[in-house]
Parts: sequence; C-alpha cells; structure tokens
Amino acid sequence: MSTTWKSISVSSPEDRRADVIVIGSGAAGQSVAKRLAASNADVLLVEAGPASETHRKSQELLQAAMPGVHGQYPDFGGHLLMNLGGSIGKPQMPMSADDTQPSEGIRLTKLVDADLTDWPITRSDLDPYYDLVSSWFGMDWDRDVVEFDDPRLQAAPFQVVSRRAFSHPTEEHLAGIRVLLDAPVSKLNIDPSGRIRSAEVTTTQGETHILEADTFVLAMNTMPATQLLMHSGAGQSSGALGHYLMDHPLVTFGYIEPAADLPRDMLDALTPQPIEAGLSWPMLVPDQTAVANDELVNLALTLVPLKWTVRRNLARHRMLKPVVVGARTGAKHSLDRAVTSVKNREFGTDLVKDVLQSARGIDELLHIKFRPNGPEFNLERGWWKDTISDSLPETFELIGMVEQRGRYENHVSMSDERNSLGWRKLRVNWQYTQEDKDAVDRAATPIMDALEDAGFGHITRLDAAKHTENYSCHHASGTIRMSEDPAQGVVDEQCRAHDHENLYVVGMSVFPSVGYANPTLSAMALGVRVADHILAT
Repeated sequence: MSTTWKSISVSSPEDRRADVIVIGSGAAGQSVAKRLAASNADVLLVEAGPASETHRKSQELLQAAMPGVHGQYPDFGGHLLMNLGGSIGKPQMPMSADDTQPSEGIRLTKLVDADLTDWPITRSDLDPYYDLVSSWFGMDWDRDVVEFDDPRLQAAPFQVVSRRAFSHPTEEHLAGIRVLLDAPVSKLNIDPSGRIRSAEVTTTQGETHILEADTFVLAMNTMPATQLLMHSGAGQSSGALGHYLMDHPLVTFGYIEPAADLPRDMLDALTPQPIEAGLSWPMLVPDQTAVANDELVNLALTLVPLKWTVRRNLARHRMLKPVVVGARTGAKHSLDRAVTSVKNREFGTDLVKDVLQSARGIDELLHIKFRPNGPEFNLERGWWKDTISDSLPETFELIGMVEQRGRYENHVSMSDERNSLGWRKLRVNWQYTQEDKDAVDRAATPIMDALEDAGFGHITRLDAAKHTENYSCHHASGTIRMSEDPAQGVVDEQCRAHDHENLYVVGMSVFPSVGYANPTLSAMALGVRVADHILAT
C-alpha cells in the first residue's frame, strides 16, 4: 500500500504557510499531526532528517557538543542527537510501506499514579488519550496483571508492538498531512507581544527559509527542543528552561543462578507472552504506595537469560565499566564512523577525532565486544522465551530501567562551540550520583529478596556503586518542565508555553518526573491532548 503523505519543497511559497506547524515527526509529532488533520486543520509536519539514510552533512548540522558527563565519559560530546533517545537525522515518517524488514519491538506502557505526583495533570486527564493511541496499535490494557503471593513482588504491564507502527504508519494515519523533510529548524522568531511569528529552516545546502503559522508545536526530542528555545530566546522567564534534566539509566542489579527445581509457572509469570498486538511483558516494580509517598524511586525490573556463567559475568564487571549491549555509547558510534570513513577513503580531521574518541572509550568497546549476548528483541523471530524452552540458562541478569529524581543543578546550557552553520551547541551538566544509585538500590533490594525467598535461585548482587550501565541520555527529559506556576516551569498543564500563547511543546522534555520507563505512549497521549486543546481554542 502506498502512503498518501506529500513531501513538499521548502522553496514553494504556498508550502511555507499552515494553520499549525508541527516540528518533529517522531511518535509525538505524528500523533499531533494526525489528530489535527482528522479535523481538517491545515498541518505542516517539519522533519530535520533527510528522506534517505543519514549522511555526514546532516549529522554535522544536528550534532550537539556535550563535553563530559560527571567526568565519566569524555566521548559524550561525540553523540549525535539521534543517539540521545530519538530519531533525529533519520525521520520516522515512512519512505514507503515496505514490510519486508524484520519487525523489531518497542515497549509501551502508561505512567502510573505514583509517577504523576509532581505533575499538574492526573491519570484521568490522560486516560482517554491513552485509550485512543493504544487503539492505533490494537493494544488492549484490560488484561489481568500478574499477581504474586508476596507483597514485595508487584508487576506492571508492558506491551511490545512492532516498531513499524511508527516508521510505517497506515495510509489513514497520514491522510491530509504535508511533510517537509531535510528541514532542521534553526530559530523561532518572536514578535513584541510574545507570539511566535515564524520558524526559520536552514537546509543542508545552507539556504534559509521562513515558515509561518498561527500555532507552533515543538514535538522534537528533549535536547534539540531545548536547544531551539535557547537559541531563539524563548521560554526564558521562569529560569527553569534547561534545568531538571532527568534520565532513567539502564541498570544491572545482579545475576541469578536459577534453582534446579525453579517452578516454571513462576518463570512464565515473568516471561513475555504473545498477544494479538505483539507481546505482553510483565515487569517487577517497587511498592507503588511508597513511591507515591516519595519513600522510594520507581523502577521496572526484568530477568534476561544469558549464556555465560555468573563467575564470568562478574569478572567482566570487575574488570570493565559495565555497558549494556547496544547501549548508546559515544565510543561505539565514534568507532562506527571511523570505520565508515576508512571504507570511503575519507582521511580528514573527522577521522582523527573519531579514532581518538574510540581510544578514550576502549573500556566500553571491550565490554560491548566480550559481554555475553542476551536475546534478540524481535517479534518475528520470537523473544527470550524460546531460549529457555528446553532447559534453564546458567544465568539470568537482573536488569531494569530506573527513575532519576529531578534536580535543578542537572541542566543543559549553550556552549561557545558552534557547528558549521554557526549554531551554538549544547553543553550537558548532568550527574547520576551515588545518592541516585543508593535510592535505586533501596527500591530494588526488596524485589531481589522476594525472588530469592520464593526459591527462584541464588542471587549475586552488585554493589550500588556498580549499578549504572548507561551514562548516556537514554530518555532525556524535564528541561522544558510542565507546571501551572509560570515561575516554576516553561509550559502549563496544557503544554502551552507560559511566555508564548501560540507555542506548545510535547514529548519527554515537559515531564516533571521521568517515571520508570518507556515514555512513547505518554508522549503520544500528551500530543493528542495538545491537539484537542488547539482545536478547542
């Protein structure tokens, strides 16, 4: 089936004007655009990435300068924005409806009441929008949640759907939407009243074009959205812009050697199970009442089977900095770029930089190379239940995504370094401290105790100092904070900027708290809620 979206040319005057301009074509941006277009609003969806695979020029335009994260990763400055949790550089809008590629899975879940204690909205405000966007994927949340006899074991529902749901939407999904590709927005122009008058697009050819609309929606990832507001002088009055940067790092808590007589029904309760939409995947979470009372941080913990022994896994943890397979590490991407440059016979300064950055991250590269492989996350080839169908693995890894509390001092700012177009890059000032690690350890310990007491097997626990596996911004959030109080946040409860009545922001950047995992469904629900507010006003 061919898609009906229309890729337009920025050089055409009629294509540079719309009722609503949505900047960013990820899951949140698509949701806003779809909802608006369904009511016949004239929508222009603007995407920074090109229609083909990312090329070096586009990467250069979109690269952020982020020297140092808590003194741990000097290579962090080598990250592309697309490696900070999103799709920048390669648009999520489909280039075709080709379904020949393997169907990789993406995890979806809802924020729970305990996650929303700092928010100016409640679950009841989000629930109808959760229901709507879930229906787009054929997801049913009325399934029974796994229950255990031990109150220390509580399960939260996750579902896994095909990533094609985002990269290959249906014809109906895209009807009536104009799409502008290869168009990074470099600046928002503000009139004396505070309204956003226009957006400037600077193409990879160095051309600048002006886009005009009555309403603008930033649906970009956290870092580029914050960078754009700072560069434009927008959202400045509260002093909160760029602050409260949060992440939820991936953490390995320890390893389980399963008991020979492990009850299979207990193992099945924690195993992804096939459902019509994809997979249902229960994850273990801390006591939610304690989380709501701010006694514990939130996390979502799962068991991943490994092929190697506990002893070998622990040796790697002692010798090398822990990094999960496929983690967004600067050294890995630097090495990939260096290899590509050599293959293309491009022996310039970029190659030298990438080689030096790879050398600085050699511990990460070694761990990625030699760490035992876990299961592949692929819906078509099956997932980890198949790896344990005949016999138990020697080791399960206890791994989870954990909440970080927001702190004002964790922030991003503009650096003096500029890219090839003269844009100032971002500098990240972020720490995942021992206090954060200890808080996570307190939340995970009762869960591990309960698993051991239930006879799951012997647990070898890692010291809290070794918990953090991913220092990169896995799901960066909070820098465009949502608050009813204009002195405490950048946008209000409708995600409208306090300083600019025709500017809205959606995505994780507005989250007052990060929650325990997987923000996509919540970002989409917020996007549809914003679209309804725009239509109503």
